[in-house]
Amino acid sequence: MIKLKKCILMVALVLLGAGMVQAQSAKEMLTQRWVFSFDDMVEQMKKTMSDAEKQKFASMTDEQKAMMKSVMGDLSITFKSDGTCDAVNKGKTESMTWKLSDDGKTLTTTAKGDKVTTLNIISLSSEKLILKDEGSSQSMAMIFVSKPKGDD
Repeated sequence: MIKLKKCILMVALVLLGAGMVQAQSAKEMLTQRWVFSFDDMVEQMKKTMSDAEKQKFASMTDEQKAMMKSVMGDLSITFKSDGTCDAVNKGKTESMTWKLSDDGKTLTTTAKGDKVTTLNIISLSSEKLILKDEGSSQSMAMIFVSKPKGDD
């Protein structure tokens, strides 16, 4: 009986340690500059949107799509290892703090005025970050690609 308890405890500690390594790895991958990828988002949307959403998107004119791209296309966010980040859109910078959940699957940002945003991390690699706003009613994910600072 004691051996079984020790074995269960060892397995629990190994799993806990693996989770901590995963979260640390996620934090290390996240800590860099990310640039919104409109084209990747459109491709992802086509795979996941309902037929009604596909029809609505298909009915958009090229001008509407270009306007949508211009509105969202300049967005970048730089996550720093000190728990702060800067989001830049159309030359305007918003500084905030960020925190990654222990399991590395949820990102919480806090902006001025204590505006908290909780984002689910759908996918994270050193090259691509896919986020979904937990509070959003839309199924659209935001897709960012890694871009070193100064590499514009």
